[in-house]
Amino acid sequence: MSPVLRRLVLTCAAVVFLSLGGGVLSAHGILQRSSPRANAVLPAAPAEIVLEFNEAVDPRFSRAQAIGPQGSTLAQGGAVGGGGRRLSLPLGGGGAGVYTVRWRVLSAVDGHTATGSYVFAVGDAATLPASPAPGPPAFPPLMLITARWLAYLGALLVAGTVLFDAAVLPKAIREMDPALAIVTSAPAAEGLSRLRRAAGVTLLGALVFEFAAQGAEVLGGGVAQLLRRDVAGSLIVQTKLGWSLLIRLYATALLLLPDRPSGRILRTAGLIWVVIFTAVVYFLGGPSALGSSHVALIVLVASVYGLGSILAARIIPAIPDIQVPRWRGSAILAAGVLLAGFTLTSHAGGRGGTLAVFDWLHLTAAAAWVGGLPALIVMLRAVPADARAEAGRFVVPRVSALAGLSLLVMILTGIAASWVFVASLHGFIDTAYGRSLVVKLSLVAVVVILGAVNRFNLRPRITVRDAPALGRFRRNVAIEVALGALILLTVAALGIMPPASVTPARPASEGILYAGLLDGMRVVVRLTPAAAGLNDVAVEGGRASVRLRHLATLREAPVRPDGSVELHDGWWEIVLTAGRAHTRFPLIIGDPSAAMESDPRAVRLLAQAEAVMRRVRTWREIEQITDGKGHVVETRFEAVRPDRLRYRTTSGSEAIIIGAVRFSRDQGGAWTRDALPQPIALDGPYVPFLDGATAVRFGGEDRCGGEACRVVVWTLSSGQAHFAARIGPKSGRVYEVAMIAPAHYMTSRADALNAPLTIRPP
Repeated sequence: MSPVLRRLVLTCAAVVFLSLGGGVLSAHGILQRSSPRANAVLPAAPAEIVLEFNEAVDPRFSRAQAIGPQGSTLAQGGAVGGGGRRLSLPLGGGGAGVYTVRWRVLSAVDGHTATGSYVFAVGDAATLPASPAPGPPAFPPLMLITARWLAYLGALLVAGTVLFDAAVLPKAIREMDPALAIVTSAPAAEGLSRLRRAAGVTLLGALVFEFAAQGAEVLGGGVAQLLRRDVAGSLIVQTKLGWSLLIRLYATALLLLPDRPSGRILRTAGLIWVVIFTAVVYFLGGPSALGSSHVALIVLVASVYGLGSILAARIIPAIPDIQVPRWRGSAILAAGVLLAGFTLTSHAGGRGGTLAVFDWLHLTAAAAWVGGLPALIVMLRAVPADARAEAGRFVVPRVSALAGLSLLVMILTGIAASWVFVASLHGFIDTAYGRSLVVKLSLVAVVVILGAVNRFNLRPRITVRDAPALGRFRRNVAIEVALGALILLTVAALGIMPPASVTPARPASEGILYAGLLDGMRVVVRLTPAAAGLNDVAVEGGRASVRLRHLATLREAPVRPDGSVELHDGWWEIVLTAGRAHTRFPLIIGDPSAAMESDPRAVRLLAQAEAVMRRVRTWREIEQITDGKGHVVETRFEAVRPDRLRYRTTSGSEAIIIGAVRFSRDQGGAWTRDALPQPIALDGPYVPFLDGATAVRFGGEDRCGGEACRVVVWTLSSGQAHFAARIGPKSGRVYEVAMIAPAHYMTSRADALNAPLTIRPP
């Protein structure tokens, strides 16, 4: 390597490591909420510790540890629930002091490991430290990056050699004159074969090294733990880490088969076996079948098929007059399977099929471009010196065309990945993932410039047999290869970092800020993030207690001492109580239109209620509306059918409407009179809300006005408003109604039905 190239590589490597900073220690399973919260001070030790992550974790390799004030471990392990996103650890109490919670989880989505810790205190006298005490030494992240880097280097070199041998060399040789083709084809084939074998053997070692490093990271200890049969077996068979390892080892073994008739038969049979094996495992219930009694059947099928393939590879080439064609497609497919093994544990692999395909295309394009450049160097070096310039005249243009196509694919798929995993311009600056991606893009820009020089400056000269231009082209390609290796170093680092779009630095949801009036006193309750899982609930203003009840059962979700509460999808109500006064707020978690089928019994009760409320002639109603941002208005109505209404609001507005005439005033001022476009028409309390109901379903049972009542929930046909009401099945009376609409959270209570009431002009 020339001194200039050496200095360039060392400088770029330094930039890569400096850009990584301390962010490499983080992985992908992000802790979103916990109970107790970090740095909370509790009056008593909690009964359990609950950790909630941004994605599902593997229950076999995810655990937490609680360390007490005296430094001893109080509990460890934990159970995974809540769709795989919640890790619960029973604590069983403890004394006053500072507690440390440590956790280590394996993502079930993409196979990445995440660790972290925080502290909380019990007792008012406890003093919280600035940061948790350091835990046991973690597996060195640079070792894991190095392992992944070597695996990427080996895989892209193997796949790039395969693509060069299939897409570039054969067509170039066919265009050569016979004499040049003879002196080029055999040395080139031998050189490429040696390169593929060397890269394949290196890849096998790198894959074992990478799996050992990943396993040590998952287990949180040394590599020696992987030697236990149960641990290694579970990691290999039951996790994405193991599946990725098996896929890549298998594909590498196929690519290392010699390019002889027997090797070609075994490679093709091996690819067919992938399809058969996948179909059998899917038919038996998925990857979990590998750890069940079905494994014996799978091994039997594999053994029979494998024995048949070996016999075919031994017998068929020995039969006279049978020629086994050199089908390069089998090597291309095996290379594709190899790269798919990397996609399986990539960030994109956990985000659905489209992004996974984009990631695979990105890797394939990188293999064709950067991975194929060493193949070009080896091929040109293998050709005799006197024929090198002439051979380059046919090969270089094809390499240049393939590089241009690969660059286009890499740009398009890279933009899609950046859009998902960075999400904002701040993500490029404020996160280690974004800064590392900037370094990668900078290196790619240098490679693109060198590629442009090769394509537009050197390529035309090479096509006219300019030997010095070919020499300069080879030197530029060597620089591209060195920069490509640095690019893969950043890719290896990016693979174990949390994407910028999922890091805790993103602003948290503001949740909902309810405001209401409780016995004339304004109270506010904040619920964050108002989503399924752990939520923080806090009352601001006044000394009110808070309860949350699920309307399907009217069971309460316990609020923990640190103010956290676990909610699941459905209709809820938040009840604030101070003395004998209370106020309610409606809450929907999840999609209220998910269950669109109506319960016929609930539909009949709603129809009965509508008929009963239409017969009401007079009533009083108290309605409270909050916008979810801390504002509230309470309105008291008095109504006499068919067309008389009086109301007063806490904002000071007051009005009397009789037919089409309205009298109004503000803050107790003088009355003014105006005409409405048309007379009002009162149908009875809540009748407009009952008409056009869809998705009508029962909730829990309660007591209302001395009788048993049922909660009924429904949605208007427009889908813009959702209601919950307490209705007496015997009387058909609607006692209370709650409504959720855009920027409106309403609760209303009607009473004094058909009581004497007179409304006159002021």
